[in-house]
Amino acid sequence: MFSKKVATAVAGLAILLTGCANNNSSKSNTNQPIKPFSAQVTPSNNGLKQQISGTSTKGSKVYYQVADNAKDSTTIKNKRFTITLPASLNTRKVTVSQKQNLSKPIKVTVKKPKVVISSAKFAKNFNNSKKMQAKMPTKTPKLDRPLDLMFSPTTTYHFLSDETHIYSMQLEITDITSSEVKSHVSAMASGLGIKKADLTDLVDQAKKNKGKSQTKDIQGYHLTTLVEGKKLTVNVTK
Repeated sequence: MFSKKVATAVAGLAILLTGCANNNSSKSNTNQPIKPFSAQVTPSNNGLKQQISGTSTKGSKVYYQVADNAKDSTTIKNKRFTITLPASLNTRKVTVSQKQNLSKPIKVTVKKPKVVISSAKFAKNFNNSKKMQAKMPTKTPKLDRPLDLMFSPTTTYHFLSDETHIYSMQLEITDITSSEVKSHVSAMASGLGIKKADLTDLVDQAKKNKGKSQTKDIQGYHLTTLVEGKKLTVNVTK
């Protein structure tokens, strides 16, 4: 796992780099006809991940290589597979094959995600929320991997961003019973400019259906909530 400190602190918030994800949920369509072999970029419900999904009617694994990195593999389940990559602003070339030697491959280009919102707009709306005392920074460092903004030992925001734009985000609260849930869900909704009731409803659905991702598209945002154990994650992508 890639992780190191960024030598910047904003309003007392610790900023950390991370290449980890908290779930591997996806929006793959299982109703499509099965092709002997296919691979393409598909939307991810995890704000810290990008993914390649596909089909394979041969073997139990699919093999892949990201640029010149080491080869890796993923398991085929019901003739379908998903390759999960850390979200990045860098374009990556991925070679996907049914064979371990990567012969007869499909070449997949994974580009940076679509812009979710400008950093300044999100911060302004977030900071105007009466629910929050700590402030969201209007600018963030340009990084090739997601960073963390820790508001407390319980609550962390994960962002894939450059100096001016946020490309994906995830709110992580490690205790679903914490009083911080209500205030941060409200502030996040304000930051995005959506109705607090809509995001609260999606969080409530996740509480009632633990372990199952709850998704909804609102005002152009793809929102995904998930409760696993005591941990809540709210993901925002486009």
